Amino acid sequence: MNQDQLATMIAELYRTEHGASGGCNHIVLDDDNTEDENVWFCLGYASASHDSPYAPCVRIANALTMLSEAERIEVIELAWRLNR
Repeated sequence: MNQDQLATMIAELYRTEHGASGGCNHIVLDDDNTEDENVWFCLGYASASHDSPYAPCVRIANALTMLSEAERIEVIELAWRLNR
């Protein structure tokens, strides 16, 4: 998944019932806590939920683990622009 696709997925998450504030990834996507430990926390939390509405959160967190912190910030900013 490239960064544009990830930003689109994040933007789409915000349009869902369970993702209005970033879902399980809230602390990264809404609160700008883009450090590795926060992304890994979100991935663990989303993975432990075992609830299908949170499947996009798992995919997003997984993808975020593969990016640098600077890239995460760029992707999150793009996602916000897509939702304006």
